[in-house]
Amino acid sequence: MTEIKTNFLYKSFVFKSLTNGSILAIPVLQKPKIMKRAILNKAVLTIIFLACFLDKNLFAQQKQAAENADYTNAIGIRFGGTTGLDFKHKFSSLNAIELILGAYPNSFGLTALYERNVSTQVTGLNLYLGAGGHIARAYDYNYGYFKNDRYYYYRNYNYGPVLGIDGIAGVEYRIPKVPLAISVDVKPYAEFYSGYGTYFNLDPGLGIKFTF
Repeated sequence: MTEIKTNFLYKSFVFKSLTNGSILAIPVLQKPKIMKRAILNKAVLTIIFLACFLDKNLFAQQKQAAENADYTNAIGIRFGGTTGLDFKHKFSSLNAIELILGAYPNSFGLTALYERNVSTQVTGLNLYLGAGGHIARAYDYNYGYFKNDRYYYYRNYNYGPVLGIDGIAGVEYRIPKVPLAISVDVKPYAEFYSGYGTYFNLDPGLGIKFTF
């Protein structure tokens, strides 16, 4: 009987020549050092594969979350002390400009605000602070007077241009997978009336905007 030994990376065989001339291959246990090396190679390859897979999925999830949470433009309505058309454009995830064309007590005008966004740990939820100004067309009115025990009713309008400075602080939530953003803010402002003095208002508001 003839025995021939050969070693492979993962298996070892003993070849025996039988009396009928055929050869029988008998698998034998691998040497301990070769087995350890093979197991180590498998473990390293498995770790590399899992790391690549998890990193790829994590990147995809982060990208999807960013797409769901942020936007470039938004247009909608602001309800509150100033009520009207509201447009916001984001230059980046941190900087934005907001324009409000609306009416508020005794005035109608355009407000422009520069805003700085502050991200939170909640997807789609941002805080923002900003400042700006507005220009408006304002009016004042009076209602009647008493004379000789009689009440005389009249309305007197005094129109004039109005300039003002504004601040804003609020919170906005972009609904994931839905192109809508809901915001709540406070927009205090001061207006300067020529010949009438200065007018202050806190101006809270609720905004609903379509994002794109």
